[in-house]
Amino acid sequence: MELKEFDYNLPEELIAQVPIKNRDESRLLVLDRKKQKMEDKIFRDIIDYLEPGDCIVRNNTKLNVFVEFHSLTGYRNKYSKSIA
Repeated sequence: MELKEFDYNLPEELIAQVPIKNRDESRLLVLDRKKQKMEDKIFRDIIDYLEPGDCIVRNNTKLNVFVEFHSLTGYRNKYSKSIA
């Protein structure tokens, strides 16, 4: 297996800009391998798919926000923040 096999196109408009207010309402994609079927669920449904001994991997990647301000009077400012 090669790293390039994991490359895929992700349109920018589908990339989260801020965390969802209620984290348990975030999207969850479920794959049923036997039926070869995918379903869109919400994260709080994950308990319906876990079995004893299953392992959950948490992605704690931070979202980096960068904004640059320009005013008509020439004022400039930059804002940067990491959101967990």
